Amino acid sequence: MTERIDLTGADAPAAPSRRAFSFQWHITDACNLKCSHCYRDGDGERELPFDEAKHRIVDQILETAPKMKAHPFIALSGGEPLLYPHLFELLDYLKERSSDGHDFFVLLMTNGVLLDQPMVDRLASYYPLLSDVQVSLDGASAAVHDAIRGRGSFERSVAGLKRVIDTTPLATTVSFTFHRGNATDVPGLLDLGQELGVSCLYVTRLVPIGRGAGLDHLLMNTDEIRAVLETLRQRGRQWEQERAQGHPRPVVAQDQTLFHLTDPEEAIRRKNDGSGGLGNACAVGAATLTILADGTVLPCRRLPIPIGNLRDQSLLEIWFGSDLLWEFRQRERHLEGKCRNCEFLNQHPGLCAGGAACIAYGTCGDYNSPDPHCWHCPAGGADPG
Repeated sequence: MTERIDLTGADAPAAPSRRAFSFQWHITDACNLKCSHCYRDGDGERELPFDEAKHRIVDQILETAPKMKAHPFIALSGGEPLLYPHLFELLDYLKERSSDGHDFFVLLMTNGVLLDQPMVDRLASYYPLLSDVQVSLDGASAAVHDAIRGRGSFERSVAGLKRVIDTTPLATTVSFTFHRGNATDVPGLLDLGQELGVSCLYVTRLVPIGRGAGLDHLLMNTDEIRAVLETLRQRGRQWEQERAQGHPRPVVAQDQTLFHLTDPEEAIRRKNDGSGGLGNACAVGAATLTILADGTVLPCRRLPIPIGNLRDQSLLEIWFGSDLLWEFRQRERHLEGKCRNCEFLNQHPGLCAGGAACIAYGTCGDYNSPDPHCWHCPAGGADPG
């Protein structure tokens, strides 16, 4: 049995008093697009009655977060959250709970198609509680993006994103999932992000789950993945320097798995001095949970293994009672293969810890296997066991 420690009391590991914690909540399964790589598998539309959603989800998050030593960021997703019929009632309720003294932020994750000016103005009225709008783009041009997300969606998504940037104080993030069909657009996407003036560019690997499980022809090999991550690191370093000189530039999110391998010495330096931001371990069991539209809880949206449901369990019971989450909290004991002898696991914990568990799970069905895209060869070689 996995050993457990008291994460609420004196036995808790040394950590900041409240860590940033992402609750990704899929408030609806309804969507106006049908993206080829969507994590959903087309299993119908489900959502909780609104009163139940308020009390089973919102109230539990806000009341349980202090016991989890968490500073919650509630990311409203879908489906397409702008199709949720109770969206503004929900934002009103979140605003009410915020005024009660609960400290949290709300993010909106959208495909951007429905961001016309009235919608943007209404969303902006919830600032600063609603702090960030994330728009998904999967190409730097209509030709690439529309092939994945649907005809005409690129023009509408970019227009919506531009409205948010130009007319509101909200921060903006562009989310881009890359694979063999659109990876050559990464430099163009970076250029587009700078041209539009977005706050952050979040570029992630395709995870072969949901509809993405049938896209074997789009999966990239290790050398191809490495080339994309090194491109992102190069642009990220350039923009860090330009921001330091006073020039407005987007942040390239590099606090993700495998990014430490693009600049190991710098990643280790940042880890040791606490500045971070280059490489990171999987957040499962530490700083993230996903809640689906029917109340099902997943360890992460990209790791589709149900660990409970808020309709019949409390968030506290799931967070402290899940064997899977406890396994991830002690993941160094369970990792297999070359990870066992890796210096990033044994000497620099927190920089990697096995890479992206979701990609290992989607590729070979075992989240304790090494990240299949990792190009690092530990000095000790692969573990013979």
